[in-house]
Amino acid sequence: LDLSDLYASTFVELGGVEPELKLVRDKTLFSFPANDQVYKLLSEYNAGASCSAVDFVEHMKTLRSRMMSLKRGGVR
Repeated sequence: LDLSDLYASTFVELGGVEPELKLVRDKTLFSFPANDQVYKLLSEYNAGASCSAVDFVEHMKTLRSRMMSLKRGGVR
């Protein structure tokens, strides 16, 4: 399951599912397994679930750093 939304991807990662990052035409995709856990987390995210703001920002910064590294030709 490929997502381009950094915030939704951050929430799923915060829920314990690590994405693989892919670069497709200068766009980063966060690739998650298409399983019940991921769909449940996405459903919770879309319903406005709450989580620790500090944890969310920390995970988002890490994902964004990985994204920038991939765009510069680094590792995923």
